[in-house]
Amino acid sequence: MSKTTDHYGDGCRAGHFLAQAWLNNPKRGDSSAGGTLQHVMLDIARKLKDASGKKEEARASGEIVGFCYAIECPEHAAKCLEADARRQ
Repeated sequence: MSKTTDHYGDGCRAGHFLAQAWLNNPKRGDSSAGGTLQHVMLDIARKLKDASGKKEEARASGEIVGFCYAIECPEHAAKCLEADARRQ
């Protein structure tokens, strides 16, 4: 795998775990506590906007995809993580 692909995969895993943390957050949905879905997505998007180089761009892109996938389809996202762990 290329280094860019490795960074994208790292970001994807980070996004998945970020989604799990958000789903388990007792203040999820509380805009005064930064617990809204929009707040989290804007934070991740800011990482992509502020990325300095292909590696950071790939990681931030992967984080967005991993986060969205884990929120929209958690059972398939979990299977992807399992397959990724077996591959490494």
